[in-house]
Amino acid sequence: MATPSLKAFKPLGDRVLVIVHKPEHESSIIRPIGCEDPIKHARATIVSTGKKVDPKEVKNRDVVIIPKEVGHDIIVNGSTYRLLRVIDIIAKI
Repeated sequence: MATPSLKAFKPLGDRVLVIVHKPEHESSIIRPIGCEDPIKHARATIVSTGKKVDPKEVKNRDVVIIPKEVGHDIIVNGSTYRLLRVIDIIAKI
């Protein structure tokens, strides 16, 4: 079986594929007051075109904030991505 490519990946319904990354500067980490574990910064890689997804909310390459323990990890060509629902995204930066 051939190795799947990222271009062939199509999230269904109201899902978004993101790649989690660390902010460029430590001072740019945004976290809720009283939160011990920082929430994750991620870059939207593929956004579903489903009916429940408003294209104005999240677009490809948007930087978003997501909770630490949300979604499912997926490995494509050696890179780890996270698949989650649009509703799980806290904010767009």
